[in-house]
Order: sequence, then C-alpha cells, then structure tokens
Amino acid sequence: MALPGIISISRRGDIPAFHTPWLMKRLREGYCYFQTPYGGKIQHVSLGPEDCEGLVFWTRNPYPLFKHIDELKDRGYYFYFHFTITGYPKPLESHTPPLLKSIDRFKYLSEKIGPDSVHWRYDPVVLSNLTPEAFHIDNFSFIADNLKGSSKICTISFLQFYKKSRANFTKINQQLGVRLEESDVERKIKLAQSLRKIASDNGLKLRSCCDSSLLDAGILKGSCIGPEYLSLIRTDIYDNWKKRPTRKGCACFESVDIGTYETCTFGCSYCYATRGRETALKNLKNYHKNDPILVRPK
Repeated sequence: MALPGIISISRRGDIPAFHTPWLMKRLREGYCYFQTPYGGKIQHVSLGPEDCEGLVFWTRNPYPLFKHIDELKDRGYYFYFHFTITGYPKPLESHTPPLLKSIDRFKYLSEKIGPDSVHWRYDPVVLSNLTPEAFHIDNFSFIADNLKGSSKICTISFLQFYKKSRANFTKINQQLGVRLEESDVERKIKLAQSLRKIASDNGLKLRSCCDSSLLDAGILKGSCIGPEYLSLIRTDIYDNWKKRPTRKGCACFESVDIGTYETCTFGCSYCYATRGRETALKNLKNYHKNDPILVRPK
C-alpha cells in the first residue's frame, strides 16, 4: 500500500466535477486503487487522514463538493484547490461552466475555506486567432478584478502541444477554422509581464507552471503540489519533501494521483489528458461510485 504525503485529485481528470460520489465513498472507506498511466500497474493507496499530509483538488467545477466541505474538515483532512477559470470561446472550451457562474463558485468556495486554500489557474494561455494578446489582457483583467480578495495566487502556463491536444486542434481547425499560434519566448514574456501587472494590481502573486522562460518576466515557478502551498493552511508539515516533477520544467513535489485519463467531459480542445469528449463520456457511463477504482481496467 502506498502511504503518500499528498493525494492529487487529479491532474488526469476533473474528479470534483464528475466523480464526487465516488471520491467521498473512497475517503470514507479510507482507501482506493488506481492504475498507473504508464505500465498499467494497479496500486492500493491509503486515503486515511492520518496518512495524508493534504489533498490537492484540481477542478473547473467544485460545486458537487460544496456540500461535503464540512465533512472533509471534520474527518481531519487538510486541502486546497487549484480552480481553473479561463473563460475562452466555445470552440476552445465546448462544455465548461459559464464564466460568471465559475466566478461565483470561486468566491463562495473562498468564503467557505479561505483565500489561502483556493488558487486560481489561468492555464493554459492559448494564443490563437480567437484569443490573441488583446483578448487575454481584457479577459484576465475581468476575471482578476472579480476574484480580488478571493485568492492570493494565480498560476499561468502557455500551451504545450501534446499529442492529444494536437489531434484535437486539428479537428477544430478543420471544422471551425480555429488557428493556433505557437508563441516564441519573447512573445510569451511580453504578454506574461502584462498579466503579472494585472495580477499584482488585484492582490495576486503570479506563478508559472512548467515554464522556466517566464523567470525573465519576473514570474517565479510555482510548485503546484508542495510545501509552499500546503504551509499556507497547516504549520505541522514534515520537512522531508522530495521533488517529483511530472514533466519537463515541473517544480512539484512527490504525490500520488488517484485519477484516470479520459474521464473529463468538459471538451477543452487543448487538453493533454483526454483524447476526445466521446471517450470520456463512455468512461463516465461505465464508472460506478461503489467501485474502489475510478475506471476498472478490462
């Protein structure tokens, strides 16, 4: 059995949005299984609060978890959220929650657990004919202004072209005429500097995810999972942290991710974790909240 420091829920799919009943049953029973994405090994992991330094939620819609927040606290879990709000046009994000509704949910969650526990992700920054620099400056300003006081950290990254996202972009280019623009370092730094100024004006520290080039824009690299963020919500964390990057440029520390690829149905065309919304919808239909593993291998 794996005894992790931190449980990641999840970089591979939006568990809070789509699988909260499964998650709560697993937390109540104190364990789950997950399949490693490379090699397919099945692992058994303890989810008991005594074995977890913290839970890190990654989501675009934490609403299904709202009614369980008090239970999580009562059970002794420490947790924080990475809450993604980007507000992109429908061709890029076909089924994400409406922007204003996401902002309202962010503010509610912050009031419930505090701004140290809810980090805003404007991630990834996609440059396209629909979302040029001017779009991002206006869009980021609007969201930052509305989230003022509700968060202290915002994380950005520029789109990386993974195999799955390239295939999805080919589809929307052919079907909708969306043209992506791969950004050079100078272009990224210039836009990032503008976003940093907007963030600062709204009380936000801007951090980068997996992008060392943004250090030249004065933006520190964030450890999305690690002691920096966890120390904001608890003081008794252990000091034997191990770096465990998940990809090039990642500054995260060791964690166990209990999620599964191909399970998010928000349909973001730039997603690295989902081949297509149809596959995720099929997996969503086949999962059962009482199964100790999110998607049971054949």
